[in-house]
Parts: sequence; C-alpha cells; structure tokens
Amino acid sequence: MKFGTVACIGVLMTTLCHSSARAGDGDDMRYAWTASVGAGIRVRDIAVDLFGDVIYVGYFSYTVDFDPSEGVDERTAVGVYRDDVFITKLHADGTYAWTGTMGGVENDGATSVVALPDQSILITG
Repeated sequence: MKFGTVACIGVLMTTLCHSSARAGDGDDMRYAWTASVGAGIRVRDIAVDLFGDVIYVGYFSYTVDFDPSEGVDERTAVGVYRDDVFITKLHADGTYAWTGTMGGVENDGATSVVALPDQSILITG
C-alpha cells in the first residue's frame, strides 16, 4: 500500500496535476485533478503540505489571472517588461485558495518552495 501525494509540473511549466494515495486505495496512485496556469506565469517549484494542498512559486510578467478556475484573481507585475515573484496555493481538491505577489522595478522570481509541518511556507529566489 502506498501513502503520500505526488504533484507535477507539466510541459512548458504551465500545467499542474495532483495525484494522491491514501489508506485503502490499494497500490495505485489515484488521479485527483489538473489545473492550467495563465499565460505570463512561469512555475519554478512546487510543494505539497500535510493536508495535500499544493503550493507553487515562480515569476510572472504583465497582468495575469492566477485563479485557474472560472474566477478571476488578476495581478500586475510592478516593473515594466520585468518579472515579479508569486506564490499560489490550491486546496487538495484543486480549488483556488490564494496568491501572493511581490517585486520591484527589476526582475524578481522565486525558485524554490517548502511547506513545513507547522503550516509555514518558505520560498527562495
């Protein structure tokens, strides 16, 4: 029996998928969901917390919608023709939770994310 969660980044860093196996699922991982991120978003790293929520980080430019559902959460990068940092969280069922962004007039980007057991999230870039 396998336990755990797998999250993956797809081709061109624009597709996220999530699979999980829990007690009673047998030996097979179960497909859970797939989400596509908007144009202008580049995912650099992904983590899964203890609740199965998916956190991903990277950089974005211009104005983009971070909500992969029919909802809208648009953010605009600060620098003209420059990249800013983002961190986004999706719930274990694939629904959108939140996005945080930061940056200045030069290029900024996150390259790594870790979800800690106390629900803290660390990012570097």
